[in-house]
Amino acid sequence: MAERLLALGPVEQALQIRSGFDASVLEDIANKLLHIPLRELLAVLRMRRNAVIWKIRLGMRLTTSESDRVARTVLIHEQAKDVLEDTKLAAAWLLRSNIELRGERPLDMMDTQPGFDRVRDLLSRIERGIGL
Repeated sequence: MAERLLALGPVEQALQIRSGFDASVLEDIANKLLHIPLRELLAVLRMRRNAVIWKIRLGMRLTTSESDRVARTVLIHEQAKDVLEDTKLAAAWLLRSNIELRGERPLDMMDTQPGFDRVRDLLSRIERGIGL
């Protein structure tokens, strides 16, 4: 799913988010991208664990809101991977508390658009070597 989302332009991404991702994508993101337990990813994204597990078991789709949080996570991981030039370093960076985020981890910020925007800004600053 991550690769498919990243291959789309912004309008197509928005349409895909609106239609909802297959709930099983959360397992892939937790296990393959971030290397964390699914329950941790669900807590970070403020998703109800029992409801999502039920959706995964039944092959259901996530809501637009849930899919948006998933998309933010995939997009920020991709930007971190590009900036840090390594997938594992990107995941580690997302999971480490950051003073610029008042001690929050970048991943913890993916549940809101302002948080996502702030993490994108941090990565841009790292890429340009500004203020860090």
